[in-house]
Amino acid sequence: MLPRFDIAAVPTDPKVVKYLFQAAAQFKSIADGYCLAPDLSFPHISLCQFRAESDAVAVMLASKFSLGGIWLKNTGLYINKGTAEHEGKFWIGYGVARAPQLMDLQAEIADDLQNRLPEVYTKSRDGYFPHMPLARTSAPPSKLAAGFFSDTLIGNIEYALCLGHADENGQLVSLVDPNA
Repeated sequence: MLPRFDIAAVPTDPKVVKYLFQAAAQFKSIADGYCLAPDLSFPHISLCQFRAESDAVAVMLASKFSLGGIWLKNTGLYINKGTAEHEGKFWIGYGVARAPQLMDLQAEIADDLQNRLPEVYTKSRDGYFPHMPLARTSAPPSKLAAGFFSDTLIGNIEYALCLGHADENGQLVSLVDPNA
């Protein structure tokens, strides 16, 4: 199986990153295959996940796009029921506003990669749900306490767009150095 990659937006403010790890830690005991954690994964907003033969090929594919900084607005807590291979699970995290800048960039990336690669996992345009996942759980939403969520992440936050390795659950587990 080819390696899985993610072109993603990663928050640049260390205080935001620390808060996200603390928020995700609330779900560690009930997490099912995905829980954001230091030294395990990066907080991120996926723009497009795909498979490629190697880091070099993924870098070549991603280099076509302007991967710099972007300001995005987090909109608050979401709890979504899983579908397909995530049936019976629930995803918890922060939603992200569907700003034209984000939606246009995401569609450009996803559409291009869908035309070039056989395995692209992210829908574009109306099928794209911009979000920053914290955890996946089998526990029903009624059992989840959302009291720890504060206004810390509501509003505009700066993100760096980058290429990274993703695991089979979609966690961004490492960043790819484009100069390697």
